[in-house]
Amino acid sequence: MVLAVVTLVPVLALVGFLPSRVLWVIPLPWLLLAVGVQFLALVMLVATTLETDVMAFAGIRQVVQPNVEHEAKLVIKGFYRFVRHLLYFFSIIIFWLFPRLIRKKK
Repeated sequence: MVLAVVTLVPVLALVGFLPSRVLWVIPLPWLLLAVGVQFLALVMLVATTLETDVMAFAGIRQVVQPNVEHEAKLVIKGFYRFVRHLLYFFSIIIFWLFPRLIRKKK
């Protein structure tokens, strides 16, 4: 939770205090690296999602089988050994590495 706040508050502050301004532009060759890391983060986001029970996470299993009790298991394999909130972690990486971020006036 603290990591999410620490990494997102600066971006939200920039959006709030700099109306209609370019917040950042990633130039070449760093752009290629940023897009590559974004792609890798997206792949890892999908891979780590598949390590969990995706049907239960999305709420589909509860709709399809409402009367069946499912045992809740703590996933501690794969990347979940190192980071507990991988969906947040990889989403933040993707968000921070957008090549061009502009806030437009209303």
